[in-house]
Amino acid sequence: MAQPAPEGLRFAPPGLKPTMVLSVTVAGERAVIGAHAVAAAQALGIPSLTRHGGTGVAVVFDWPPDSGDEVEVIWRIPGEAGEQRRAVGRATYRHEAGVRLLVADGAGVEVAVRPIALLGGVPAYGPPSTAVLPPRAEVDYRLERHGLPGRRTVTAVFTARSTVRAERLLLVRSRGPVWPLEPSDGDVLAEAADVTLGPEQDVKLSARLARGPSGRLRCFAVGEALVLRDPPQHTLKVT
Repeated sequence: MAQPAPEGLRFAPPGLKPTMVLSVTVAGERAVIGAHAVAAAQALGIPSLTRHGGTGVAVVFDWPPDSGDEVEVIWRIPGEAGEQRRAVGRATYRHEAGVRLLVADGAGVEVAVRPIALLGGVPAYGPPSTAVLPPRAEVDYRLERHGLPGRRTVTAVFTARSTVRAERLLLVRSRGPVWPLEPSDGDVLAEAADVTLGPEQDVKLSARLARGPSGRLRCFAVGEALVLRDPPQHTLKVT
């Protein structure tokens, strides 16, 4: 049974197969046939978007058996005119381990996927599932040292060419000669939360370098699509 909705009438198609929907207006003994459309199978899973190979984005989603054997992938780059479309079958999806899209290195992308079915030769599209991959934001840093050994202060200076928000910035000292791969691999000397970087908007973290065994300093950044680039490794040694 159709239910009134702001955009018209809404109803659930019977079963999981594509269904032809025909609008008919009845007034007394007369009926007027209106527009028709095809309602397709159930929606696909929410896409997961990951970058690969610099200029590519991999699109992975749950594809139920009753959602047909072909899907349409639609993607667009924010700020650019137009969009691109690609039809993908199950065999291709399995072979590629997802859907591979060509996207400029670091660019953001908006993606929608929807199932396709045919009913009497007419393509039927299911409801779209969407996801957004924000543009990659790059942040650099350098270390500045001041004072004599044993009383030395180190300052990490974070810079960015475009405005970007970081949930956390951390300055970490390793507990030995091993290069820290994550903050838990050492001691956090200084940190800042919810900061904004950009042109002429550097962020600095300073800490006292206590005497101790030689090791390495390294900074970490937490934020959506945030990439922190390390300076030359020889500049990160504790001296």
